[in-house]
Amino acid sequence: MKVIVIGTGIMATGIVAGLIAQRIPVVMLGRDAQRCAGAVQNATRIAAGLKGAKSGAALVDSGLIASWSAWEGVDIVIENLAEDLALKQALFRDLDARVPAHIPLGSNSSSYGISKIAAGLPTRSRMFGTHYFMPAEIVPLVEVVLGADSDPVLGQQVCELFAAMKKKPVLVKKDIAGFLANRMQHALIREALALIDAGVATWTWQCAAASVFVFSRQAPSCRRRSPAGTRRCAPGPKSTRRFPIRRPCPPASRTMSRRARPA
Repeated sequence: MKVIVIGTGIMATGIVAGLIAQRIPVVMLGRDAQRCAGAVQNATRIAAGLKGAKSGAALVDSGLIASWSAWEGVDIVIENLAEDLALKQALFRDLDARVPAHIPLGSNSSSYGISKIAAGLPTRSRMFGTHYFMPAEIVPLVEVVLGADSDPVLGQQVCELFAAMKKKPVLVKKDIAGFLANRMQHALIREALALIDAGVATWTWQCAAASVFVFSRQAPSCRRRSPAGTRRCAPGPKSTRRFPIRRPCPPASRTMSRRARPA
């Protein structure tokens, strides 16, 4: 397996770090060689501190988007540019022409659906939303989103690719705003605000309930090693760490307008 990750920001660095930790060959492409090399160094450092990181030399390379031509052996290309629709559309037009048609193209955008990004492109059937969650090197969930013209059979194969990367892919069959997990999260927030309006509990106590119940039952157990020892990044079934509310959560008005709250 070989993965190409386009971008040098936080999300791209996290994705590359996760692949390095699994010793999966990965190439990071950017628009500036110096910045790209720095992002690779950062990803390598992060990978070394991840729980379960495999031993051995990191199989990572870097290059420039504009001049890269080594597509042989690549299983998927994942875009992580800034949330600018025109910028993403321009990149996908370029990839559509340059990347062999059998290689799936994914976008890690959380703001724009793949249907808009890939609109009108000749090989848009091989284009998907591939939505990670921060921190990408730790959170296992990846949403594989089918666009209006995405090939569903190829979409299932993309899910299998992510499973081979030790991720937990979910196939989202419709390209809707917020995809799947964020819509579920906002439904929880709306219910929390309704409970506040009904006088059932304060925002602080609901945060406490969520941190103890929801996260301890649902979040994966993961550790990030550091020179000072090992600390748990997210609670899991065997977690012994407490998660007290150190400071009040933001007021409801800062999270969602009253107009958006349920009656």
